[in-house]
Amino acid sequence: MNRDQLKKCVGQTLRLQPQAIGPQGEPRDDDWTVKLNPDDDEVVLRQVGSGMDVVVGFDHVHSYMSDRARGKTHGFLQMLSQVRIAADGTISAVPLPPRQTGIVRPVFNPLAVNDGTADRYLTWSSRDPEHLITHEGQARQLYGTYTDVCDALRTATGREPQFERANDIRHEIVWELTADHESKHKLLGGMDTNAGTAVLVLTDKPAKPPQRPKPTATSTPPVIGAVAYSGEEAILYVENTGGDAVFSADAQIVQVSGGNTIGHPAPYRIRWRSVENHKVVNGHEVTIPSAGRVKLVLARWESGGDWGKPALVIVGDQWAVDRYRHDPFEKPSPIVTISVMVKSVPAAQHGAVTKRCSVYIPANTIKLVVVEDKSSGEPIRD
Repeated sequence: MNRDQLKKCVGQTLRLQPQAIGPQGEPRDDDWTVKLNPDDDEVVLRQVGSGMDVVVGFDHVHSYMSDRARGKTHGFLQMLSQVRIAADGTISAVPLPPRQTGIVRPVFNPLAVNDGTADRYLTWSSRDPEHLITHEGQARQLYGTYTDVCDALRTATGREPQFERANDIRHEIVWELTADHESKHKLLGGMDTNAGTAVLVLTDKPAKPPQRPKPTATSTPPVIGAVAYSGEEAILYVENTGGDAVFSADAQIVQVSGGNTIGHPAPYRIRWRSVENHKVVNGHEVTIPSAGRVKLVLARWESGGDWGKPALVIVGDQWAVDRYRHDPFEKPSPIVTISVMVKSVPAAQHGAVTKRCSVYIPANTIKLVVVEDKSSGEPIRD
């Protein structure tokens, strides 16, 4: 961009494309102003607010575009360099590597997450300009890496990830990038061997802080017993036969009988309760000492009130995940099959333990949910 063109930018409030990158690799959509040095082919970019400057040559600026949405004195500078802001406020500019076509591409700083077998590179719109990656590849299933990926997002961002229907996405999509940053892929909520359709997103809700102890040794596999609880709730007991460990549990509805549609197809967290007093244990993770056990509540019976229909309620960490009406009363409710995955830190000797449980309300019955163990109960590797 030549001097005469850049003169038009003086006095304007400008945004940079690609956005500047902050000390933690976060994108900074700041306002900037331009000053031209009279004797040299130099541009002084000043960050509005801090007053800090960076000096670059004219050849660092590709073009100017107006930003009429903000007014006639606002615009964009399309840069050929990546502006970086250090922790002490100093600013630098590094040339962007060109694509093979000669078109300049922005620098990406994805979150690297090791899922136990390989590194995965994750990003979202407030972290990287992912919208500039035009090729969207086939969506990828998380399966057994679901918990590790979500925990890494919680730790890195302090935000709570969740899954949303592909036709009703309300938060930032978490994309997995290829190593060359040429392609991006949505992540779907498949768990165990069950493919999912819901898309992983980052919400604005704060993540619960991790409460895991530092792994020191490998524990023996936990033992999970499926219990037909003759009451309003269907329960699994999780017993720890190894050393002290922190346990987490995730579930996914994988099948509903009678042609019923799965209302919540994505994985979800399960609510823990104390065996002694039935009180809810706060948080996704619970410490179970050696020879200790804790309840997992899978489902409960719901009356529906004076005029409503009774229902089978699938229970998650935030209470109701899904509801299936028990109507007519003379027949059993829909049979809901749930895949439950339990992990521990220190890790169980053979990885996660998975159970397949079917829950339903029998015919002509109130205040009773039956749970049947449909799995072998053998530990599986993630």
